[in-house]
Amino acid sequence: MNSKIIFFDFDGTLTSKDTLDLFFELNVEPKKLQEISSLWESGVIGSKKCLTDLFALCNNISIASIHHIVDNIAISEDTLNLLKLLKEKGFTICIVSDGVDLIIDMFLKKHGIQDYFDNIYSNSLKIKNEKAFFIQNYSDKNICLHNIKCALCKSAIIESVIKENKGVSQSFYIGDVLSDLHGALKCDYVFAKNGLFDILPHKKKILFYSFSTIIKFFDTF
Repeated sequence: MNSKIIFFDFDGTLTSKDTLDLFFELNVEPKKLQEISSLWESGVIGSKKCLTDLFALCNNISIASIHHIVDNIAISEDTLNLLKLLKEKGFTICIVSDGVDLIIDMFLKKHGIQDYFDNIYSNSLKIKNEKAFFIQNYSDKNICLHNIKCALCKSAIIESVIKENKGVSQSFYIGDVLSDLHGALKCDYVFAKNGLFDILPHKKKILFYSFSTIIKFFDTF
């Protein structure tokens, strides 16, 4: 592994919109969606139970319906420029996401950026008989010690990856919301959008609105 590693959140960071939000808005009855989402947002349930319960309510799901979500997600030119720059500078590039592999893989392939990523840590989604089955990440790195369980524990994943690779000298995180908080705290530098920046107790946090800010940082890094 290279001496520098960077972790990208997926939804709302690599993507212009949250793919799971769009998926559930199309496939879950609004009242139930609001009820379960509110429990997660208030910390009553963790992402493991939230995602398991929401996917269980989805019917008439097909690969075509997944394509429909991905086709409505844009990618900026700055995204490709940032990934190219990071590779040129010798970074190991990872995705850490509470999302699902089916959507993530489809998005990366659609935009031709899958080869930039050395590792992708996410949960899984299987479709059978038009039903969606959520499968929590089964990696031995995903050991969540929080009282309210994560589906994918970003802090556990990142801590494990860094510890396993003693040659890592600097680590970076890019995220946008509360669910990135614990993972971000495991890294040396954090690029954070407003939702994360305002609540993040980190000495080396950098506010960004677009990847152009991060490109400028690494241009002279």
